[in-house]
Amino acid sequence: MYRDEPFERIHDVEVLVRLAAKHEAGFELWVEAGMRLTPYATLFRYPGPVSEPTHEQFDRALDLAEGLYAYVLSLLPKQVWPSE
Repeated sequence: MYRDEPFERIHDVEVLVRLAAKHEAGFELWVEAGMRLTPYATLFRYPGPVSEPTHEQFDRALDLAEGLYAYVLSLLPKQVWPSE
């Protein structure tokens, strides 16, 4: 629970972004990124008959993930940022 908002451990990035947007309006700008990133949290994570993403798809997903990560970090105090 964070800010009295219960959340479950899920791989749906869009759902998590929408939950966060209830408390920080800037997350609304990341909803589409969440929709695009969700398949990478599950589809390509486990072995199976799914084909690998193209280099272009991978690069776009990586850019979105890095942008969302940077946005989340920008909201947190530097004391809790991961050490490099």
